[in-house]
Amino acid sequence: MDGAGHMTVEYAPGRPIDIYGPAAATTVLLWHGSGPNERDVLAPLATAVADRGVLVLVPDWDSTKPDGGHADLLRSVKFARERGDSRLVVAGWSLGGTAAASLAINARKLGLDSVPAVCLAGAFLTTDPLSGQPFTSFEPSPRAPGSIRLVHGTRDDIVDIAGSRAFAAALQSAGWEADLTELDTDHAGIVGAEFVAERSRCVPSQDTQVIAALEQVVDLIVQSTSPPRPRL
Repeated sequence: MDGAGHMTVEYAPGRPIDIYGPAAATTVLLWHGSGPNERDVLAPLATAVADRGVLVLVPDWDSTKPDGGHADLLRSVKFARERGDSRLVVAGWSLGGTAAASLAINARKLGLDSVPAVCLAGAFLTTDPLSGQPFTSFEPSPRAPGSIRLVHGTRDDIVDIAGSRAFAAALQSAGWEADLTELDTDHAGIVGAEFVAERSRCVPSQDTQVIAALEQVVDLIVQSTSPPRPRL
């Protein structure tokens, strides 16, 4: 573990996962987007959440595999659950946000308790990597309390915010506790990064507006780690 409280282990053979922060009452499992094995892109966000006293796990996963990343995603969930009795919150960016929503919606089918989700710039008009199918309809919300929180940048030119707006409305119509927060940032900025064309890679941003958006995202994720209020 380095001085920032970060270490890397394997959650499955050959599959690394970064661990940020100390053991805590809540674990946030944080999934990157469609680029294979890009967990490093989420380092600024993971570090900032961990600095608020939350254990954060960031695995590599590969959406280009024949199964669309299904096995990687579920193995990382298994790893997170085996680390202790802490409450699990799943968060994801872009296609990882799609997967996070799917995990929350299909938790019972997967043998899980209610799993709150935070979806950052979720790509809800694409195929869900967990089910291999596009989102078309949702089961009614389970009685167990939970929530699906969507966060999207109004300047996102990679994943249209209209998808998150429509997805939030559909979830609410099905009885899910869901909301959408719109931030003045773009696709990479929502995770504290910026895209560098010369490197074809997202890197940490020092732009003050991006950092301000990142702080808001951290607040929303940390809020989602609070114990749920029982439904009446």
